[in-house]
Formats: sequence, C-alpha cells, structure tokens
Amino acid sequence: KKKSVKKKIRDLASSLISIAAKRNIAKSIKMQIDYIKLQEFGRGFKFNETVDQTACFAEVFNDLTSLKPMDRLICGDVGFGKTEIALRASFITSINNLKSIIIVPTTLLANQHLKNFKERFLSYTDVELITRNTTKTNKNIIMQKFESTKCNILIGTHALLSLNYNNINLGLIVVDEEQHFGVSQKEKIRSLKNNINLLTLTATPIPRTLHMSLLGIRDLSLITTPPVNRQNIRTTICSFEKAVVRKAIQNEKIREGQIFLIVPRISDIEKIILKLKIIYPKLKYEIVHGKLKAKDIESAMYNFYTAKCDLLLSTSIVESGLDIPRANTLIVYKADQFGLAQLHQLRGRIGRSNIKGFAYFTLEKSTI
Repeated sequence: KKKSVKKKIRDLASSLISIAAKRNIAKSIKMQIDYIKLQEFGRGFKFNETVDQTACFAEVFNDLTSLKPMDRLICGDVGFGKTEIALRASFITSINNLKSIIIVPTTLLANQHLKNFKERFLSYTDVELITRNTTKTNKNIIMQKFESTKCNILIGTHALLSLNYNNINLGLIVVDEEQHFGVSQKEKIRSLKNNINLLTLTATPIPRTLHMSLLGIRDLSLITTPPVNRQNIRTTICSFEKAVVRKAIQNEKIREGQIFLIVPRISDIEKIILKLKIIYPKLKYEIVHGKLKAKDIESAMYNFYTAKCDLLLSTSIVESGLDIPRANTLIVYKADQFGLAQLHQLRGRIGRSNIKGFAYFTLEKSTI
C-alpha cells in the first residue's frame, strides 16, 4: 500500500511539473478590449465598485491582453464581488469570439450562476448549463450549440471535466469555490488546453493554492474591501434551545426576512422538523439536501427565492455562493460538526445587502 501511494504521489508530482512547464512556455490568444462595450456591460452591476474590485479588474484585463496564459487566484471574502470579475472576464472573452466555461462544485451554485449570467448576457450571447442531471441527449445538443456561434458561455459542475473541448475555441476557464475541488481535478482543469486563461475564485483558499500564489507560481489578487453599506454579521455561539430558536425566527419574521437552518447530516432533518413544530408551529419551510431529486431541490429553492416560505432547512449543500438578500438569519445546528471554512462560508449566505445579519452557531447542551 505504501509503495502504491508513493508511486501515485510521484506520478501526480511529475504531472503537476509537466503541466506547469507546458503552460509556462505556451502563448495564449491576445484579446482586444472594447472599453465602450465593457462600460455598457458594467452598468448591469447593481452595486458600487470597491477600490479592490477596480484593481482586480485592471489586473485581469491586463492578463487577458497579454500573450502569457492567465493563471490568477482572486481571493476575497464571501459577498465581496468576485463573481463580477468572472462576468466581465467572460464578456471580454465573448466579444473576442472565444468561449468561456465556468466550473462550480454544486448544482445549486451552477443554477444561480446560470440565472446571473443569463440576465447579464441577455443581449450578447446564449448561456448553457451542464450538470449531473443533464441527460446525454441534452448534453450533446448543448455541446453542439457551444461549438457554434450561438453560445459562448457554458456553466457546469464536475461534469464539465469529462467533456471534449478539442473542436471548441476556448479562451477562459473560471473555477469558482476552488477549495471544493481536489488536486487532480484542478490539474485536469489546467491541462484542458495549455494556452487557456485560468481564473480561480475563492473565499477560503486551501494551503496548497495559497502557497503557489505566494511563491509566484500563480498570480494573486485580493478583495479586502467590503461593499458599501455592508454591515458586520452578529455571530452568537449558544445551545440549541427552544427560546433562542423561537426568538431568532421571530425577529427575522418581524422584519419580513427569511431564515437558513443548517444541519450537519440528512438524518438530523427529521429531528429538527419535530422540534420546529413545537417551537414555531405555523412556520412555512422547505427542505434541501443532496439525496433529493433535482426537480425537488429546484422547487424548494424556487419557493425560498420567491419568499413563499420562511425557512430553508438544509445540509451544507447551500454553503457555496448562494445570494438571497432577503435571508439574513442563519441557525446552524450542531455547529461543532462543521469545519471552520464551512462555517465561514455558511455565515456568508446572510448579510449580503444593507440589512444586518444574525448568525447562531448552536451546540447540544452536552457539548457546552
């Protein structure tokens, strides 16, 4: 077993060195930027640009217009505007008649990106989606469309890694929430084509990615300035008690907002439903977890997005990138069973507008 593991490590290390060397000597397609069109596209951004965002735009635009393939890590806290950088980079790629693929870790995040990209690119190009739920027939139709001039942007999960891009004029790959991807998956992304521009977004980079950036193997851009009017989230660590949960729900309902209630395991959901019926009997809620059918998840998320329910009871499937400004209270059940990065990401689901967010990391009484 030890010999087998050592061999796999050597093979992977050799592969990493080979990919890095090929990318280092490769030349990418030099893109042209039409700043008038870019300014027009930028008007779709509903927030004021922060100083750090403006600096990141300049660095990414400079990368895209050089002959060296971009390999840039954008590191910024949750809700600080990393997606807008991906949108504008994809726009520049699109007006240069090149294709972009956006790779994300979950179907929920993929669907949200699809909604955002479709809204912003409505007058410019079609945007398509491929996930594990896409049938083989639909996948073939989408790939044919992606090869043509009709569609310049393809969004998807790990399912995108198994596709063939030989006949596609790829210009940009965006990896969102990179901490959810393994080393071999990320290197597969880097090796799809050696001269492709690579943009990686994360709020909680894994040590290897951060180390590569600090060594200068990858370029690093930081977004440390919060959006205008963003308020700090008030975080409380407490026991999961009837009075605490009821007050948290009541306070959010008074200001006509919504609540996330996160559990570590699917098996905890039934237990929480019984507790909710006692704590707040008339509460409208939806349930989301990884074992549900795709259409059931979509239905539950649609009801939560459109405020048809008060509370979303979920596993950590919602930790990545979801943006629901009405939801500003988070209750995490058995918070000690989550990792620190997970809790940070979960807390980032609230307080994404100018309304103050409240996070309750709760523990069982026996663990306090």
